[in-house]
Amino acid sequence: MLDKIIKTLQTQTTPLSQKDLSEKLGISPKLLNHMLDTLVKKGKLEETPQLLNETCTDCDHCPIFSLCSLKIDYPEKHYRIIRD
Repeated sequence: MLDKIIKTLQTQTTPLSQKDLSEKLGISPKLLNHMLDTLVKKGKLEETPQLLNETCTDCDHCPIFSLCSLKIDYPEKHYRIIRD
């Protein structure tokens, strides 16, 4: 199932929320949460802020991230693949 999560996220151009992943994969959010935590610890995924603008996908290298009005504080985690 961990491979399925990675493959699903590899097809995305923007980070997916836990809710979206749970629905796509057909598994409970609680179970998915444990698997996502495992993948983050292994360095395969990273949590990202939810953005209001889907064209913004690389916050780590954004020079105005701390000032950005496109990010919002949202309790649901979002994930993306860590690209080599």
